[in-house]
Amino acid sequence: MGNNKELLNLLKAENWDKAKNLIETNGDGARDIFTVPDSSGQNSLHIAIWKKAPESLTLTIIEASEETVTAKTKNQSTPLHFATFYAAPCKIIEALIRSYPLALDVKNEYGVTPRTYDLCKLDSRSKELLLKPTEYWNEIFVKETIARRESLKKLNREKQRRIDELEKESASYVARLGKYKQTEDDLPSKLRKVEEKLATIEDGKITGANVASPDKKTKRFKKTESDATLEKRIECLEIKLSEAINALDRKVSLASDTFVEEGW
Repeated sequence: MGNNKELLNLLKAENWDKAKNLIETNGDGARDIFTVPDSSGQNSLHIAIWKKAPESLTLTIIEASEETVTAKTKNQSTPLHFATFYAAPCKIIEALIRSYPLALDVKNEYGVTPRTYDLCKLDSRSKELLLKPTEYWNEIFVKETIARRESLKKLNREKQRRIDELEKESASYVARLGKYKQTEDDLPSKLRKVEEKLATIEDGKITGANVASPDKKTKRFKKTESDATLEKRIECLEIKLSEAINALDRKVSLASDTFVEEGW
């Protein structure tokens, strides 16, 4: 991942676009870049609030890691301390409280909680949220946590159902591919039989409709078809055989491609 403090540095430089791109690039593997602190103990969320990063970027950081929301600086200030001190937007304050209600009562080394800062800089809605009892927010936190867990269970069940479906589809493709492979393996034997028939026709040793009754005088079979007609029939049989082999090859190729596309 490279420099874990890269996000911190981008936020301090107020380079919002690059910071956003770094988060999107790292995806689920970006946990360290959110939680790593600077020399003062400030993580990416502290910095984003201090530097008044775009609201959407700050909310992304809040949602990224619980550790980022609960972390304290060297003077024991939480991100919620920073949010009230720097008069962050109401959505950010509410998101912080919902994520970690206990922060409302955390005292930093100066004995100050997020509620006891000068709240005059905040809008009325933010003040209202901060002054609600901690028990009120704890109840909401518990309910939302249970809801998230149920949602996660539902997603896991759906994921397992899809895995089962894919396994069945995979088994079907394997069976079909085996069938095509078996048919392909049988082709040489079938080809030999056809070649034997063709050789028999060329030698004039077939019976039934292809030959006349034996001549009583010569005791030899007389061909009812000319050599040219027989050659034409042989050519037709060879064409049909070639077409059948090509058609089978296409089926095998299609089955193999479908099998690969499913990721098996």
